[in-house]
Amino acid sequence: MIGTMSQPGERATENTTLDDDVVTEILLRLPSASVFRSRAVCKAWHRITTDPSFLAAHADRRPAELLVVSRGEPSFLETIPLSLQVDDLTRRRSQLHHPEDCEIGVLLGCCDGLVLFQKSPENLLSNDVFLCNPMTRQWARLDVTPPSCRGLARLCCFYRHCPSGEHRLLVLANEPEPGLAAHYVYTLAAAATSQPEPPRRLGLVADGVVVDLFTNFIHHYADHRGKIHWTVHPLASSTEKILAFDTVSEDFRLISRPPWPRDHYHDEDLCLMELDGRLAVTAPELHGDSMELWVLVDYDDDQSWSRRFRIVLPPLFYPHWWTGTGVPNVVFVASYTHNFKALYHLTEKRIVNQIEYINGTWGYCYLFKDSLVPHSFLNPY
Repeated sequence: MIGTMSQPGERATENTTLDDDVVTEILLRLPSASVFRSRAVCKAWHRITTDPSFLAAHADRRPAELLVVSRGEPSFLETIPLSLQVDDLTRRRSQLHHPEDCEIGVLLGCCDGLVLFQKSPENLLSNDVFLCNPMTRQWARLDVTPPSCRGLARLCCFYRHCPSGEHRLLVLANEPEPGLAAHYVYTLAAAATSQPEPPRRLGLVADGVVVDLFTNFIHHYADHRGKIHWTVHPLASSTEKILAFDTVSEDFRLISRPPWPRDHYHDEDLCLMELDGRLAVTAPELHGDSMELWVLVDYDDDQSWSRRFRIVLPPLFYPHWWTGTGVPNVVFVASYTHNFKALYHLTEKRIVNQIEYINGTWGYCYLFKDSLVPHSFLNPY
């Protein structure tokens, strides 16, 4: 029981209490749910655990977990803890709370404890997305169609702009003039209001790159060095390169892909990730049972790709998504056609743990860290 403490040789009295610094250090080590409960202990603990500096420090200490959508009636968000102990990677799993009237359709991203998802995966024309913080139980509905555009728009990424601390969305949308598309930036604090401000237009992409019904999965990206990277973005596919977006300067850059033969892979099968502090990409052989993993040794030199691993896959295992986990040499692999998910150790060349789902799940996942930081632009649920 936390409450009193005495010096050696002294009798404890009711007036001998832990100072705020000690209490803060103890509370910072508690899970989010326990911090919530601790607010009811006394006024001092409530003051400590609602202070913005405490909330930021607590969020920073939270461990990264894999965030996935498990299919069922209804679907739900689930986290899979990670740790440096490889054998303990899948021991505990937990279900996150989300608004009851919002079925999780497609997981679009997460950032600083905020989860972004689409409600109806069947409606490809819908641009309504939902944002929630499962810990603070706050949410908002957003329309990511720029007012001047012709209906079709796709979310590209969800990120935090470090200089301002703002949470932003990057959207690719068709312009009124046929055959042209542009990127738009939404600031959540301005978009999630009763009278949302229009997004900022960054400029046109290459001629002939447009959004259509087949432009999906742009939100599958790799975040590395404060930059977002895609192989599935229309501009990346049309140029056969990797597209990078600097979240600070809001500039774009095209990066050459590894020097493999053009007929070696399908564009939609390429997966980007951050691995051991470097940008990496995987490519499956078209007529084989193996994967190649390449690493960009020098980020400023896109000719410095190095083939790091050749991965021989188990029988009938054809993964569609690879995600870095932050654990050295351990990646998350998944196949939505064979309902196979696993944690694979690259240097030991073996499956560490196979992850089973009762109702299945989409293959792609995100790294999630829960946060107790409230946001004024969200509503309680």
